Amino acid sequence: MGIPVYSSTMADYRTHNGVDFKASAGESVVSIADGVVISVEKDDNWGNTVKIQHSGSVVSSVSGLADEGIVYEGASVAAGDV
Repeated sequence: MGIPVYSSTMADYRTHNGVDFKASAGESVVSIADGVVISVEKDDNWGNTVKIQHSGSVVSSVSGLADEGIVYEGASVAAGDV
């Protein structure tokens, strides 16, 4: 946390203050906790990305999503919602 680590993928040093989870293509992605969708965007590097504001300062970000089934900004989600 806060200590730069070399990323062979990005060929630079960067900090990473999160946790990554891997899923296979076609697998459903679920919300980690109750929250509100604060952004839905198409990122050139990360693909379809959804960010959810949970309690406190916790924000989850899910990237690489398929085009269909994307939630909309402002939607409320519960833990475990696809």
